[in-house]
Amino acid sequence: MKKVLLSLSVLAILGSVSCKKDDKKKTNSWTLAGTGYSVISAHSSKGAFGVVDPSGPACTFDFEGETNPPTAGSYKVVSGPSIGSGQVMISAIKGGVGYVSLNTNTQLATVTVSGGKITVSVPEIILKNVSGGTDEVTFSANEITQTN
Repeated sequence: MKKVLLSLSVLAILGSVSCKKDDKKKTNSWTLAGTGYSVISAHSSKGAFGVVDPSGPACTFDFEGETNPPTAGSYKVVSGPSIGSGQVMISAIKGGVGYVSLNTNTQLATVTVSGGKITVSVPEIILKNVSGGTDEVTFSANEITQTN
């Protein structure tokens, strides 16, 4: 639970990163609960990679124990709090409600590295409510590339 709270805190700190809404699925975009967003900037710090829309949702990819940037490859999507080598936990906040990825044992996030900057892609997955509710939302990322 500490890991989830830490990841959600990272999302709050990354509030200076901006995105704009866009319902089209294209590169450098992500979708949360059926709404698409185009990334204007995305930042990486100490194994975490975050993207924020100032009008609403934010998401982060936590590569605990990985180098910064993480090594290119496929990462198993997990829910934490323990994140091992070759794993990533995905967190999001929408409307003040925190969500975290489920342990699916099958979903993989793909990471590429070019010029020291990472790009993350994630097929549609389910994130569960960790703020006391029972709802779940869909999430996907289509080639989000670090800009800092």
